Amino acid sequence: MKYIFLLLAGLLLQALPQTVHAQYNDPNGISVPKIIPPSPTSQEFQRFLGYSADGSTGTVNVSIPLYTISLPGINIPLSLKYNTSGIKVSQSIGTLGYGWSLFPGFRITRTIMGKSDNMYRTNNIQTQNQDADYLSQISTLSGGEIPTNGIDGQFDIFTVHLPNYNGSFIVQWNGSAFSAVSVPAAPIKITPVNSSDLSYGFTVTDDKGIVYDFGLVGGAVEYVNGPNTDITSWMLKSISLPGQNNAITFQYQTSVANGPAIAPNQYETIWDNFTTIGVDFRMTSDLYGIPGGADLGAQYGSENVSAGYDSNGTEMTLSTITFPGGSAKFTYSTVVNQGYLQNIKIYNSDQSIIIKNIDVSVNSTSTNLESVNISGQGTYKMQYRPHLPAYNIFDQDRWGYFNNKGNTTMIPAMTLPMMLTNPSTGNTTVYQDKYFSGANKDVDTTAMMGNSLQRITYPTGGWSNFYFEPHAFLHNNVANYGGGLRIRRIDTYDPVSAKTITKTYAYGTGESGMAVLNSYPEDDSFLDVRMLYASSSGHEAEGSVRRVTVNSQSRYRYFSMNTSIWYDVVTEYSDGGKTIYYYKYLPNDVYFISNLGHNLDFLQNLNSLVCPAPDLVKKEVYKNNGSGYTLLSEENYHFNSYDNNGPLSSYVQGLIVNPAANIVADSGQGLIADNKYWSSAYSIYNYWFQYATPTPVPFLVAPYKINTLANVLMDQNKVDYQNNGTITQTTVNDYGDIGAPYNMTRQTVTASNGDSYLTNFYYPTSSSIPNLTSAQQTMVNTLKTNNRLTTLVERTSFKNSTIPLSSMLYSYADWGNNILNPQTVYTSTAAAAFDPRLQFQGYDNKGNIQSVSKDGGSATCYIYGYGGNYPIAQISNADYNTVVTVLGGASAVQTFRDNVSPTDAAVNAFLAPLRSASSLAAAQVSTYTYVPLVGMKSATDAKGQTTYYEYDSFQRLMNIKDKDQNIVKHIDYHYQNQ
Repeated sequence: MKYIFLLLAGLLLQALPQTVHAQYNDPNGISVPKIIPPSPTSQEFQRFLGYSADGSTGTVNVSIPLYTISLPGINIPLSLKYNTSGIKVSQSIGTLGYGWSLFPGFRITRTIMGKSDNMYRTNNIQTQNQDADYLSQISTLSGGEIPTNGIDGQFDIFTVHLPNYNGSFIVQWNGSAFSAVSVPAAPIKITPVNSSDLSYGFTVTDDKGIVYDFGLVGGAVEYVNGPNTDITSWMLKSISLPGQNNAITFQYQTSVANGPAIAPNQYETIWDNFTTIGVDFRMTSDLYGIPGGADLGAQYGSENVSAGYDSNGTEMTLSTITFPGGSAKFTYSTVVNQGYLQNIKIYNSDQSIIIKNIDVSVNSTSTNLESVNISGQGTYKMQYRPHLPAYNIFDQDRWGYFNNKGNTTMIPAMTLPMMLTNPSTGNTTVYQDKYFSGANKDVDTTAMMGNSLQRITYPTGGWSNFYFEPHAFLHNNVANYGGGLRIRRIDTYDPVSAKTITKTYAYGTGESGMAVLNSYPEDDSFLDVRMLYASSSGHEAEGSVRRVTVNSQSRYRYFSMNTSIWYDVVTEYSDGGKTIYYYKYLPNDVYFISNLGHNLDFLQNLNSLVCPAPDLVKKEVYKNNGSGYTLLSEENYHFNSYDNNGPLSSYVQGLIVNPAANIVADSGQGLIADNKYWSSAYSIYNYWFQYATPTPVPFLVAPYKINTLANVLMDQNKVDYQNNGTITQTTVNDYGDIGAPYNMTRQTVTASNGDSYLTNFYYPTSSSIPNLTSAQQTMVNTLKTNNRLTTLVERTSFKNSTIPLSSMLYSYADWGNNILNPQTVYTSTAAAAFDPRLQFQGYDNKGNIQSVSKDGGSATCYIYGYGGNYPIAQISNADYNTVVTVLGGASAVQTFRDNVSPTDAAVNAFLAPLRSASSLAAAQVSTYTYVPLVGMKSATDAKGQTTYYEYDSFQRLMNIKDKDQNIVKHIDYHYQNQ
């Protein structure tokens, strides 16, 4: 995960109360936070000027915003996103059609690596001096069985999907309990609900103290079918904000959408006389189903060939989100195997008003999302390239994309080197290449673009056309195509300017078109190769054969969790100029182990958790001068992940153990095929193999490392070539907090004149914070305990490193109910002493500011209503306790606050004493009413003059009226074709 924190003015906002929409000015001109929302204004028409492309992967960021659930302290933006990299044959259709997903993900997902870490613990992994007993416990057997006393050497990869954060973690077993470790280090705290059983889920606490519950009890989970059946997704059950009754809850239902979510696997086995020891140890006849003699070299038959439609077990879809003040309801088709999303409705608290209605249309024949209609905005319409022919799971290229070859199996055709018994002599072995028929895995560059998005028409009448093409790359020094799609051109029509903007993309160094290829699904990646030894006595091996298993799925998919194909240089042409982007990337490292005549790939360094995508390291902007291009400016970015070319400096050690051989023997109590016979405690190993030269290798052992070093932006600069190539500004970031590498501790900005400006940042994770009293330090420790790890405590600024400019210090207090908010904000200019600039006299139990004052002046007080979600009164030059007394006391104030749907008359009646009480004669009182989730309905100023706001049936601002209900402004909305 990459953390680039530009800790300027935004840091102040981050540190202030999260339960109100507070805003501050520059620290040197600090002002009281604005609690009252601004007056409603007409919705600005959304002008779509085209989607941005991620040149490093050739993808386009296609998204349809639906609705944002906005609450004090958190925003949950609901949107539909489309994956433009191409549609794979075995890809799940889901509930939105091919390629589309609902965001945020609202779940913790898990990729099981090796075996389930919940069933088989990763404990005390040994990378040296392993004995056969240890390796046998870690490895799986030929049929996928797992020893009952087994352990696991590979860490499952967990990914948490929060509304505003995506990150990865692993789970470690310390001998008595599970603990979660973010990779890389992140300001979130992840705790298993049950320390000995991961199936119960997790709680996640973010850096604002918000708690996310991904629990089994009362929640929803998804399973994957297979020999290691276990939970692969824990759905988000609830979000708990600091304060009382500040919870958001989620409910789910089982999806009935069709389409496999896991690529089905088929396999066939082939046998030959390959031997690994220095004596003739061929099988001359069949034994226990292991072929020998004349049976060798044939496709001995299909073992457990699946029907081709493995399901994903349980798949959950979101049905309801309930939040303070409202809810979101999701409706799906009830037609079997067509459980597509049809509608989303956003309601107010009592469901008397539909705030937003969203109709979703998925074509059940093409299984494509065709349109999305959002009330008050209009309709998005999508068009696609011709969809796939009749669904044929077998027509997949080696990458998994459709190739339209008319295959009848998924097992690839290939030529394999075989060691076979000479049929004429019966006792000698001959070598030959033998072709085995199967599926054609070649790429079809036209077929693979089927079902890909071609056009989006926007509610405004504008549109974007997308032109894709296959990736191009060199493999064995030969140009190849496939592995997904990249964008070649985007045409975007803007109806406001009546212009079409065209952007085209050229890839590779010198616009060669060639990508950087990290991994390729070679023929050997489809194979599992091992020796089988047979014994009828249970203690002496009698012969061996090599077994080659040809799988329909490549191991490539297990090592391609990161970007397999990317571009180090991309040129974008647009509007009379061009921009060249340069990227760097740290892919997963894979190495090969030669085994029984084949090269098998294994993971060496898992880097994708810290570098999930290429980083932009340079950007050049050119203009067209008529005869060529003139360089205008250049930006350079430096990330720490590309500084070290040696061994990883921060990692977690894992171990992959694959069987290289099996023993099939009669134990006297029945046939056994078990790796336990490789243990030194068993007779076959001792009695026979101790005399073999060389001793057979029972396991392939591949240690690997999970990179945990956070990838952060270290420095950047901009060069202006219109000013003689002057470096206009250089920014250097330092992350000196070893325990919190995501926190920027220092930033130095150097201007073109040579002056530098240094800013130091201090957090609860900092080893020392200057200028704190003992009480403030105690509170900082409380912040740290509550995971407020990125909360800014102090900031100091200097010119040229030594000349003090300004400082800011936040003194926090515990206001109860996990509300840890500022009590006093201090500022200092130059080297002067700190002065209190803002003082917060109190917060209610939902975290709302009750009273705040500036520079020791008079206080501004706030009263809340509508469940505590909206301020209904602002009283300046008043004492909060006096205000509460006038309104009938604290209990009356809280009772009225908690009413989620008061009438306008009730609000005005409750607040009326504020304007008439003699104790508030010097106060300035403003009051407000609302249509919850829509906007302000009325605002009455300190003079008693009221402005009214009316909304249309789509909840858009329609009329603004004066105190006499006269319309002073009317707004009409006109959309294309409406």
